[in-house]
Amino acid sequence: NSLLKTFMAGAYVDYDKAKETKMPVRDYDVDCAVKAISFSKDGSLLAYGGRNAKVYLVNLVGNETLQTIDVPSKVIALASGENQPLIAVSVPNKILLWHIIESKLIGEYVFCQSGEHYCYSLVFIGDEIMAGIDNGDLLRIEVARN
Repeated sequence: NSLLKTFMAGAYVDYDKAKETKMPVRDYDVDCAVKAISFSKDGSLLAYGGRNAKVYLVNLVGNETLQTIDVPSKVIALASGENQPLIAVSVPNKILLWHIIESKLIGEYVFCQSGEHYCYSLVFIGDEIMAGIDNGDLLRIEVARN
């Protein structure tokens, strides 16, 4: 088995082409460690993010990064909307809601006011988000329709 293609900090890396052109490939950076991935319902879009406080939205059909989303801290978990073009992004103490088409943050849910807590699990169910928090809480968050 060998790795043929990957994405690194939002950039597409093709190992076969790099080998042909004898170009060195920079494909390792601890600061870019991926902590979460999520696919759109149809499988054509991938969202991934991690330690570098960025979420990358990638069109898998064309192998291109469509958006790079800066968030306030490391990414803990991601979920793709089922009925709306949304990405839920978990960062320490809160969940952010990103509208893909409008390319903007449209909501924020703070689940912890003091200390640092994490939402390790996120999933959309229709127009709701289920969020698993490190203190044992399972939150059910309603997402308003745009």
